[in-house]
Amino acid sequence: MRSIGLLVLMAASLAATPAVAQVRFTGRTLLKRSTTMDGSPVAYPKTDSAEVTAMLMEIDPGGETGWHMHTAATFVYVLEGSVEVEERPSGMKHTHTAGDGFLHALKTWHNGRNRGRTPTRILVVSTGERGRPVMVHEGQGH
Repeated sequence: MRSIGLLVLMAASLAATPAVAQVRFTGRTLLKRSTTMDGSPVAYPKTDSAEVTAMLMEIDPGGETGWHMHTAATFVYVLEGSVEVEERPSGMKHTHTAGDGFLHALKTWHNGRNRGRTPTRILVVSTGERGRPVMVHEGQGH
C-alpha cells in the first residue's frame, strides 16, 4: 500500500512540473589535428588583434582557385564535390571529397582544381590577424 501511495505521489509531482524542453543535439568532430596536410605543426598568430575569416568557396567543373598561399592557420571542409590540391614546389597532390576536412600548410603555394562534373563547395576558415590578409594570390606579393 505504501508503494502505491509513493507511486501516486511521484506521478502527481511529475504532472505538476512544468514541461522542460528536451535537448536534441548531435555533433561530430570534423577534424582534430595538430599538423597541416604537409605535416607542419599548426601555428596561430601571436597578436592581440586576432580575427577569424570564414569563406564559402565554389569551384565550377574544370575550374581552379589559382596559385595562392595562406598566411594564417586555415581549416578547409569540402561540403560538396571534390577538389585536387597541388602544392608547389613539391608537386604533391591531395584529393579531398565531400565530408573531408584538412588544414592547409602555411606559406606553401598551392592550387585547387575541380576535376569533377559537378560544382565543388568548400568552407574555408582562417584564424589570422585583423588588417592582414589570410590568403595571397600569386603575383600579389607577400
